[in-house]
Amino acid sequence: MNIEYLREFTTAAMTLNLSQAAKELHLSQPSLSKHIASLEKECGSQLFKRSASRVQLTPAGMLLFEEASKLLRFHDETLAKIRQISSIETIRIGGLYRSNRVIALANSALAALTASGTAASLNYQDHRSQPYDQLLQEDRIDVAISILGPGEVAPAGLEAKFLFDDPMVCLAKKAHPFYERESLKVSDLSGQSILQPVGSYSTDHGRSTVKTLLEKHNAMPFQLPVFLHSISELSTVPNDTCLLIMERSMAQSQPFGDEYRIIPFEEDDAVFSFYALTRKNEQRPSVKSFLNLLTTEA
Repeated sequence: MNIEYLREFTTAAMTLNLSQAAKELHLSQPSLSKHIASLEKECGSQLFKRSASRVQLTPAGMLLFEEASKLLRFHDETLAKIRQISSIETIRIGGLYRSNRVIALANSALAALTASGTAASLNYQDHRSQPYDQLLQEDRIDVAISILGPGEVAPAGLEAKFLFDDPMVCLAKKAHPFYERESLKVSDLSGQSILQPVGSYSTDHGRSTVKTLLEKHNAMPFQLPVFLHSISELSTVPNDTCLLIMERSMAQSQPFGDEYRIIPFEEDDAVFSFYALTRKNEQRPSVKSFLNLLTTEA
């Protein structure tokens, strides 16, 4: 059935006056009568009983009025929901978003953005094989979370906003001499074997940060490359004499158990600095507001 014809019919059914109904609907009376006749033909039944003095609904007309009212209400509510969904801004996040701290900050920023009147949602993009700067430049993500080392700047065309420092920790297996240590100095790493992750888990910026720190403290460990798709695969690495340097928040979020010990560093500069990056020419107000709120929440 034509939804507009049904709407016109319900108006006529409520007024029981075709002239008045046509006026309310901004239609001519012949046009309204034609549309009602079309409904009657489709229903196979007369909907109005007309006499010289009044217009009444027939039993079929009464039934159609009751059901059409429900249908129109459902139709209007559904359209409203669709329009609401269509108006929600989607903000795409990529990079090192798997940190519990990053996700908590992003959710807080989203809540603040929504409270300000901008309906938005977050979509975490898992493009592990492509660098975040390329994804941003190609407009495949809106915000990238990354580590920038001391003195590092954002790639050309991007801008970076500092979020937080995540302290470095050293992960040692039970068989390692450091397992019983309460803390370490960066210089203690000299002569030790350190796992150098390659693959999805690693980032060039994270490796650069560790390298800069080791050079600053004159620490010269041995580097052992190992492929890690994610930190959860660390248990598959057979070497018990190697250490892994990682973020404290990431280490604390993993169920390592007694097999590993998370050891903090004593130096204040032993940190990974996390940044949120966007395009310098970003035009979407929702993305700009989200980024500002993200740094405020941090």
